[in-house]
Amino acid sequence: DQMVQAIVLPPGRRPDEDHRRMKDVHHLVAHRIAGHDYFVTNDVYMIKRQAQLESAAGIRVVTLVEAASLAAVASGRTGPAAACD
Repeated sequence: DQMVQAIVLPPGRRPDEDHRRMKDVHHLVAHRIAGHDYFVTNDVYMIKRQAQLESAAGIRVVTLVEAASLAAVASGRTGPAAACD
């Protein structure tokens, strides 16, 4: 997907020059095709692009802590220990 690639691939880099980021592009596109709600990662590079990925590509990137909080809210549990139950 060209839009995801434009967001994730560093400026001035070609896809054949950055295999790691192209793997990220493939994972994000597969995530969107599968219809998942959240893409959970601890990759700071991806987290810095959360807003762009959500607004331009419809992919919601969250950290593990954010995902645990979302899961706790969805299950009706609250508080710091809720994600660990």
